[in-house]
Amino acid sequence: MKYLGLGLIVALAASGCSSDDNKDAAPGTPMSMGGASSEVPGTAGTPGVAPGQTAATPTFFQDVAPIFESKCVRCHQEGGIAPFALNDYEAAKIRSSQIASYTADHIMPPYLIDTDGSCGDFDKSNYLTDDQIKTIGAWANGGAPEGAAVSLELPPVPQLEGGTDFAIPNFTPQIYGGELAQFDEYRCFPVATGLDSDMFVTGYDVAPGAPKIVHHVLALVVDPNKVTMTGQTNQEVMDALHANDKTPDRDGWSCFGMAGDGVEVESAPVVWAPGQGVVNYPGGLGVSLPKDRMLVIQIHYNLADNPPAPDQTKVRFKLAQSVDRQGTFLLDDDLLSTLYSQNPKTLDPGQTSVKYTWERTGEEEGLPPGLPTEILGLFPHMHGRGHKYTFEVAQGAGAYSCQGQVNDWNFNWQHIYNYTKPIPFDSNSKFRVTCDYDTSAETQPLAPGWGTRNEMCFVMLMLAFPPGFTPPS
Repeated sequence: MKYLGLGLIVALAASGCSSDDNKDAAPGTPMSMGGASSEVPGTAGTPGVAPGQTAATPTFFQDVAPIFESKCVRCHQEGGIAPFALNDYEAAKIRSSQIASYTADHIMPPYLIDTDGSCGDFDKSNYLTDDQIKTIGAWANGGAPEGAAVSLELPPVPQLEGGTDFAIPNFTPQIYGGELAQFDEYRCFPVATGLDSDMFVTGYDVAPGAPKIVHHVLALVVDPNKVTMTGQTNQEVMDALHANDKTPDRDGWSCFGMAGDGVEVESAPVVWAPGQGVVNYPGGLGVSLPKDRMLVIQIHYNLADNPPAPDQTKVRFKLAQSVDRQGTFLLDDDLLSTLYSQNPKTLDPGQTSVKYTWERTGEEEGLPPGLPTEILGLFPHMHGRGHKYTFEVAQGAGAYSCQGQVNDWNFNWQHIYNYTKPIPFDSNSKFRVTCDYDTSAETQPLAPGWGTRNEMCFVMLMLAFPPGFTPPS
């Protein structure tokens, strides 16, 4: 079925820290600070007021540090993935103007989806409120005063505890993409699970071995003994892909489409970009991982701005013997799929707004008739020319309603956004994706492609099946 594995793939690129779907993975211990509420600017008392400042100026320890603790410090601390610490006053003061600017523009924290309730119902826990942004701005504009220093107790760096690790071999990529991925390599690596019993994936984390060049990671579940449409088993197809690769002396094989041409994928429990952080599936969800299956880990290496480097990326699964309900991930990209047609679509150059819209029904994505599912999460994706993304859903013959919108797309910040209220979806439902691009810097029509210098209009949906339903393999 199409929703269990498409012949398409997405080039993901991002950096940053965890999003709302990760917050439960590493609950933090609040900082011991005291002082006024971080929600209201200008409520700090007189301790620490410097000459030229007033008692109304927010201070670091009394007003700003509580905001950083709740929204930023999980990543911005020693040992975290962010480049500097925000629990350190001096480090924060030096960057106060930049912090104020980035938070005012909603670049930080990296949570780009609209949360005003007009287009989908998303968790706002990682989103800065207007009052918090004003507090940070007033602190920076007031000279970034320190206030009365207090002891700070840090939340732990997010990590997936008690998981099972799977790693690719030590591998050095090379540019291997051709015209549609001119500075890239897509490589697939077979990995045995070594499981003694059937399990379910309920969460994951990824540790890239070469973070500067690893731009996305997929972990795909494959039955090596399944006879494919080619008449060969998946194992035979993968062996042939490796043997026929232009560089068969290296591990794995080239694979722009999922696990490679002809390999039939059962599910895709891991869709990851740097910055995604720890992922715990919501709602008691799990993706089946039978003991006789194998993993194929696909990695997109982007070498446009950094030279090749050795990589040994690791994927950590959180596994359970049973789950409340099973789920899967739907991956599709109509713009990219036109490359398989006689007339691939291109984007007109020299325009500040070029829109590409496509839609699908649940039936077209492979959902069986009469099977009610729910959309629990959304992963939007475009490349560097994208500037707005809209996702809509219609039930049957009803009108479309907006269920996810990014009004200021940033290629460097990409996440799975979980819904606080799941969206019903079945074979009669429809979804529509609109990608809006700025091609003003282009002089030639812009082609879709797998490389980061081309474009995509991709959607990933996290789907939950009804309790008790087992998806066919």
